[in-house]
Order: sequence, then structure tokens, then C-alpha cells
Amino acid sequence: MNEKKSENIIKRYWHRFKVWYKGLYRGRPWWVKTFAALGTFIVLFLLYLIAVDINFLWLFGKSPSTSSIMHPRNPEASYLYSADGKTIGKYYDENRTPVPYDSINPQFFKVLIDTEDERFYHHHGIDFSGLGAAAKDMILHGRPRGASTITQQLVKNMFRTRSDYSTGLLGYIPGVKMLIMKSKEWIIATKLELFYSKQEIRQQRLWHQDGGEHLFQDHPAQPQARGKRRARGIVEGHQHLQSPHQSQEQPASPQPGAQEHGVAR
Repeated sequence: MNEKKSENIIKRYWHRFKVWYKGLYRGRPWWVKTFAALGTFIVLFLLYLIAVDINFLWLFGKSPSTSSIMHPRNPEASYLYSADGKTIGKYYDENRTPVPYDSINPQFFKVLIDTEDERFYHHHGIDFSGLGAAAKDMILHGRPRGASTITQQLVKNMFRTRSDYSTGLLGYIPGVKMLIMKSKEWIIATKLELFYSKQEIRQQRLWHQDGGEHLFQDHPAQPQARGKRRARGIVEGHQHLQSPHQSQEQPASPQPGAQEHGVAR
């Protein structure tokens, strides 16, 4: 009886909702219909984002938890020292050596923002102006362009959203997988903007920068030409942007096969 009663209540309220919603369009001016359609789209899109975030019915795949967002894993090499303080070993998954945040020339961050996300200080993880411009270029010129913000780039590199997390059952549908991955990046980027300051996001963006397959070679004795050019550019750029007050230290020679990263902390 209780189940039937609950079912009747749901049907009654659903019927009322349909009557109310149809009334928004029936006999109304065009501008009222336009606002009603726009409001419907916004509500449905928000419900879609909530469904993605909670992995509704396992359709969208798992997303990083709030705890992992607030306490991210920062890969860093561990050193083994002898009794006299000399380095005798180094252990790592990713050979990253932290450098003080204050030792990085502020001009570096200015260049990063100017080239990657010029409205970095004016959005909360999603650049709607950039998305609109990207959509316009795609529709009018057929040329897709990137619209990812620095925060979204951080999400992709920090949580490996395109490799470590699945896209659920809907991810098997052609074209839907990328939409789900981008949706997760939008959601997590918004959460990062809530929990972190802009400076912390810039800092983490450098920490989780991926060197790329051509930047550091597994066999340094036989580097590819492209790897040589990119590595030389990184070194020269670092020397140019280094703060004047930064002390010059001779870095330790990396182990063969290592991917050596200098990262801010």
C-alpha cells in the first residue's frame, strides 16, 4: 500500500509539473519562450554535471574525491645520505627536485598567463569567453582551438583525468568520452578554485608540469634532435628567467633514464 501511495504522489506531482512547464510556452511571447528554453538548458546542464560528479548509475566513471583534491599527491624524489652527509642514493617514481617558489622570477608566471590563460585572474576555473570563442571558430571556420584554463591544465596533469579515471558506461559511445573527460575537468577546476588561491594554483601548475616524451630521453647518449632543441630551450629560458638573487648551485647529475624536473614549492 505504501509503495502504491508513493507512486501515486509522484505521478500527481509529475502531472502538475508538466502542466506548469507547458504553460511557460503556450500562448506566450517569443521572448518568454526563449528565456524558458534557456533556463531549461541551464537546469539540465547543471543536473548533468551533478550526475557526472557523483557517477550516477556508473554511467560516467569515478572522479577524484574531495579529500584527494584538498590533499594532492606531489611526487618528489627521496634522497639517501651517508653518515657524513653525502648523497649516496635517490629513489623516485618521477625524478622531480623542488625549488623555492620565491626563487622563480615573477616574469615567468606573467609569460605563462599571457600565453596560456590571459583571463586567469578573472574566472573561477572555466573561461566562458574562451569557450564561446572556441565554439565560434569551430562553427564558422571549422578549426577547433583550445579553451582550457591553467586550472583545467592542472587538473589534467595532477589527477590524470584522461588516463587514470574511467569514463563509465557512456564512455564507450563514440564522441561521448571526450565530453565526459572535459566535464570532469570543469567540475574539478571549479573545486580547485574554491579550495586554493590563484598563487597556489600557479605553484601546483608548475609542480605537475609533464616533461613530455621528447623533452627527456630514456637514453641520454642518443637523444632525438627534437628533444635536444626543446631541452636546450628549457635550459636557456630558465637561465633567462632566473631571479637575480637566486643562488647558483651545481645540480647533481641525474641518473640514467631519469626525468629530471625542477618544480616550485
